[in-house]
Amino acid sequence: MPHQSPVTWLSLLSILHLAQNVAEHLAELDRSGGAATTSPHL
Repeated sequence: MPHQSPVTWLSLLSILHLAQNVAEHLAELDRSGGAATTSPHL
């Protein structure tokens, strides 16, 4: 293999980007859920 395929790098980057978005979304849901259960004024 003389060089890496740009398509492979693009797909890897997009997969990592999607995974990061999902992780941040889950963390935000977790945080808001915890805040809602511990702080009634929110």
